Amino acid sequence: KNYHFHMKTNLIDCTIRDGGYYNNWQFSRAEIQNYINEISKSGIKFVEIGFLFLPIDKKKGLTANCDNNFFKNFSFPKNIKFGIMINASDLINYVNKNEETKKINTLKKLKNKNLSFIRIACHFNEVFKIEKYIKILRKNKNINLFINIMQISEIETKTIYKKYTTNT
Repeated sequence: KNYHFHMKTNLIDCTIRDGGYYNNWQFSRAEIQNYINEISKSGIKFVEIGFLFLPIDKKKGLTANCDNNFFKNFSFPKNIKFGIMINASDLINYVNKNEETKKINTLKKLKNKNLSFIRIACHFNEVFKIEKYIKILRKNKNINLFINIMQISEIETKTIYKKYTTNT
């Protein structure tokens, strides 16, 4: 049999977010705006512009702290959906209840017309530990939420099945 599949493919650019590992996300406002302007000419529809590390770390650059203030500082074209990444470990690891409350409040306030998606990167054993944060973020209907399970290919299928059927 000859099967034909029609698949819609989307590319996501994460040049600034991923590139920040090399310079501690120390991109200038001008460099970030220039990147935004140039990427908008590429035809790419999705850009992961940076991280939201929690708690916010002022030693890191602008694209490590993509909260509401970040999105107010730039001009974003309408032909691209911009998003950020949050590490699940940042959500579930906290020193005390006060720090957790600050993280929750930051997530609740995370609203901007230029923020279209959030990708939470987690390991398999963290998926069910972030449930309350997912519920908080899902309340904002204008932001798409993606859960990226890292290194899932290293987990046996039967382990995945067992974990998801016993936790639902």
